[in-house]
Amino acid sequence: MKFFGVILLFTITLLNAVRADSIRIRGNDTLGAKLVPMLCKSYKLKTPANSFEIVVEDVSSAFTMLLDNHADIVMSSRNPRKEEIDQFSARGVRLARHDAMIHCLVLVINPKNSITT
Repeated sequence: MKFFGVILLFTITLLNAVRADSIRIRGNDTLGAKLVPMLCKSYKLKTPANSFEIVVEDVSSAFTMLLDNHADIVMSSRNPRKEEIDQFSARGVRLARHDAMIHCLVLVINPKNSITT
């Protein structure tokens, strides 16, 4: 089983040009638990004027927060649904997808185990 971890965002470079305070990140804990906080910490070392507000929540809620301008970046382990894309399109907003990682499941069986493949 394999699926993509996805971050949908208005690029951080663009955000820096717009404002130099807090970048609001919402969404899935697949990215929000470890990876995104580590990336933010590293980024902040180079640009201390920025801070990050990371909130782990349901991805559907995160897309709504982005649509309502309460988030700058959405962390998602799924692509946006057609109805979500339609809502953004209706407001003239184009989403940008940036793959951050790939999840996969690997089964490892000890050769001494009686399970056969």
